Amino acid sequence: GQPEPRTDRFDPLAVRALAVLGLVLATALTGPALYGRLLSAFDLTSKSRLAEARLDAWITPPAYTGRPPLMLSDGANPIGKTASKADGHKVPFFEVPEGSVAVIRASGLGNMPLTVAFPLSDPNQQKSLAADEKSRSDSLQEIRYEVKEPATLVVSAGGNEIASWEFGVIPDNPPEIALTKKIEQTLRGALKLTYEVKDDYGVAGAELKLEKVPPKPTDPAMAWAAPKPLSGPRPPLERPPQIPLRLPAANTKKGEATSFLELSQHPWAGMRVRMTLVAKDAAGKTGKTETMEVILPERQFKKPLARAVVEQRRKLIDDPRYRDEVRTALAALTLAPEGFIDDSRVYLGLRSIFYRLANDHSRAGMKATVEQLWHIALRIEDGNLSEAEQRLRDAQDKLAKAIEEGAS
Repeated sequence: GQPEPRTDRFDPLAVRALAVLGLVLATALTGPALYGRLLSAFDLTSKSRLAEARLDAWITPPAYTGRPPLMLSDGANPIGKTASKADGHKVPFFEVPEGSVAVIRASGLGNMPLTVAFPLSDPNQQKSLAADEKSRSDSLQEIRYEVKEPATLVVSAGGNEIASWEFGVIPDNPPEIALTKKIEQTLRGALKLTYEVKDDYGVAGAELKLEKVPPKPTDPAMAWAAPKPLSGPRPPLERPPQIPLRLPAANTKKGEATSFLELSQHPWAGMRVRMTLVAKDAAGKTGKTETMEVILPERQFKKPLARAVVEQRRKLIDDPRYRDEVRTALAALTLAPEGFIDDSRVYLGLRSIFYRLANDHSRAGMKATVEQLWHIALRIEDGNLSEAEQRLRDAQDKLAKAIEEGAS
């Protein structure tokens, strides 16, 4: 007899059908992720290209910190063997100054795109960067990322995670400035300010900001004595000039400095103002003192003509709409100069201002008029001495600045 056929063997067609059915069910249950993993498992080209590629990455802190660049990856090992979280290695951790720039550069990837994802504390805020067209070529791709907050950078190429680094951020605190002594006034009418500045990496600059205190409302009982309100559009106010302050000689992270401020020529001299000292660091952050109310020192003039000129100057500073009243006053002062104005330069200066107020209504013209009135008042009061004093003060300022910059 013929042997009976064995029933313990599987039909090859049935086995194939079961395999296809299992694959379909697995794909339906796991989604497209399985499909991608299956393709990557057989994608020998991408794996071999990663092994031949090169990854260079480093951190460049802001220049003002004085810190050297920090190397993350120097391309010494094949890119496929770079330590990463996916390989079971601990993610390298670095603390870098705020504003540092991470540069990730890869070569030899071919058409595989280089991407960097930076997961933050909130998973919903995950973001990713890709090499732009300017930094991408057949042999090189580059991505730059500014580190502003703690994050983990995950570098991928063609969907394969190849490296990751975790960053903590060293915050750049705003600078601090504070008066260490009371504001003093010198015999010549200058303000002496002594203050201390402090910053993480050094203060880049400091200045004094002034704000005019608004006048108090007129008492109704004295309304009859109030001047007649001006009419017509008011020209724009001149912005207060910036008054720079000196920094410590070595410009260290912490130090004390002193500034002598000659403010008698300031448009607000003799007025009550709000004063604030402001310090600024290289990152643009600012710190300031509490605002103080002071009366700016003013130059005291003894000669009547000098006092009259300064009074007209203050009117123009207070409101340019007083120009007609100032012209009337200047016409009266120069009506009969014989025996009253002995200096021809003073007379000609006042007459030129008289005509300028009539013809030049620009802001620049008003500013030049105010400055010229000041110099005329000084010439009336001191003669040529005021010009020599100004040259001496300029020389002193240049000398002080040269010493601060390390001159012998």
